[in-house]
Amino acid sequence: MYQKAFRITAVLAGILATGFLGGCSRGPEMFTVIGVVTLDGTPLQDGFVVFSPKVGAANGAASGKIKDGSYTLECIAGEKSVTVFGRTASKVTVPIHYLDGHSDLFADVSAEGSNEYNFELTTKKLRRSRR
Repeated sequence: MYQKAFRITAVLAGILATGFLGGCSRGPEMFTVIGVVTLDGTPLQDGFVVFSPKVGAANGAASGKIKDGSYTLECIAGEKSVTVFGRTASKVTVPIHYLDGHSDLFADVSAEGSNEYNFELTTKKLRRSRR
């Protein structure tokens, strides 16, 4: 009789634990983003890349370390503004216009397809065309 009661209790405990753990959410789904960052054709030796939600978006920011030009980060899906800071092996740093949030670097992280974004930065600020 005790064995049957113990089995029933163990099964119920397992069901309850599965229900509680299965119902727990660890937050929104994250997606791996990879890429290469260069400055005037030279890979950044070290630095960081930051993917921030576009204005008005409700999803969070993510950052990844740049090492020898490459970066990897985990990010929530959505349209992102990208900020980059770092330097090349010859100590040339990324210009301020890639740091101030107005760099015109964007990424659209998605649940489907490739999330590879390569950024080819230049030391000269590109002029925007007037229309």
